[in-house]
Amino acid sequence: MLEFDNVSFFYGNEAVFKNFSCNLNENEVTGILGHSGCGKTTFLELACGILKPFSGTVTPFSAKSPSFIFQEDRLLPWKTALENLTFTGISPKRAKEYLCKIGLASSEDKFPDELSGGMSRRLSVARALAFGGDCFFIDEPLHGLDIKTSDEVLSVIDSEICGKTALVITHSPEEAFRLCDRIIVAEGPPFRISADFKKSDFESPEAFKTALEKIIQGKTLCLTAKGFVFYQKLTPNLLQSSSAPSQQAHSSFLPTPAAMSAAASFASFATRPLMLSG
Repeated sequence: MLEFDNVSFFYGNEAVFKNFSCNLNENEVTGILGHSGCGKTTFLELACGILKPFSGTVTPFSAKSPSFIFQEDRLLPWKTALENLTFTGISPKRAKEYLCKIGLASSEDKFPDELSGGMSRRLSVARALAFGGDCFFIDEPLHGLDIKTSDEVLSVIDSEICGKTALVITHSPEEAFRLCDRIIVAEGPPFRISADFKKSDFESPEAFKTALEKIIQGKTLCLTAKGFVFYQKLTPNLLQSSSAPSQQAHSSFLPTPAAMSAAASFASFATRPLMLSG
């Protein structure tokens, strides 16, 4: 079990985490869903030990061989696509298998500077999945990918991490619902949990969409077997509607650009079909 116990962390004078506590189960895919800048990536870096808390403790997953998809591709520029995979210690045969899965079979001899941004992103995904391991830390895996390619890559990621210990960081509701068993909706800074959903609690994607629509409207609902139950009011700057506030509104109630972007993402998701696998 991953455990945050009264954790605080600062960037300069800004409290990104303040006396924060939560637990994440193993053998479960947990998603952290929230707007840009709320502390999602910092959560991942604290969880895997890249960062250390200023106070409090983080007890990591029991994994011995974690695998990472970072926000950045982090490719080795002097190695080919194939060599970027075999560098991790896997066999050329396995590396080629995953390059094929991710749609890069014909690019195995190309260097990173010969690949497009989307191809480089897919290569970083292929490297992590081919390496395998007993735990996955995944940060915005679809960054820079078009809709069609995103769907294909999601299918591959889903098939590889299903039933395993994984932490997925995303601002995409579709990505979170498709990959995750548990979806934590976050706001911040400082980082805090606004809603904590189990995917299995939802009878359909539409029910999940409804919950997200409520978040956009400034409320969080907890879905139970008996239906939605009021959970809590959110602070004014969380995932606000993209509609402009009145001129009389207090400045602290104005939505940030990140919140506006997140609200647009949620609204777009809520009005289009959701592709599911499995």
